Amino acid sequence: MTTYTYTVDGTLVSQATSGVTTRSTQDFAAPLSQVLQIKVGSAAPTDYLYGLNRLASLNGSTKTWYATDALGSVRRTVADSGTPLGIVNYDRGARPRAGRCRRSGLRVRCRMSAREW
Repeated sequence: MTTYTYTVDGTLVSQATSGVTTRSTQDFAAPLSQVLQIKVGSAAPTDYLYGLNRLASLNGSTKTWYATDALGSVRRTVADSGTPLGIVNYDRGARPRAGRCRRSGLRVRCRMSAREW
C-alpha cells in the first residue's frame, strides 16, 4: 500500500511505500511550485539547482546537468565533467518514452519492443 501526503494546495510532499518514505521540499514562492530536494528513506538527499528552469541535480558529490530543448523538456543529462549520460525521448503525448530510439534525418523513431520500427 502506498500513502501520499499533500499540502492544502494539492502539492505532493511525501509518499510512503513498504516502509520507505520519500519526502520532497518544495519552493512555494515560485509561480509554479518547484522541487528543491528529494529524500528517499535514509539515503542521501538529492538537491535541485534552478535558474529560469531546473539546471542540475546534486546527490552527494555527483552533479547531473539537464540539457533542455526549446520547450524546456529535458532531452539529455550530462555529468559535471561534460560526459553525456543519457537521452530522453518523448511520445506524441509529451510523456518520456522508454525503449530504443534511432535518428533518421530530423526524425527520431523509438520502439518499445523488437517488433516496432
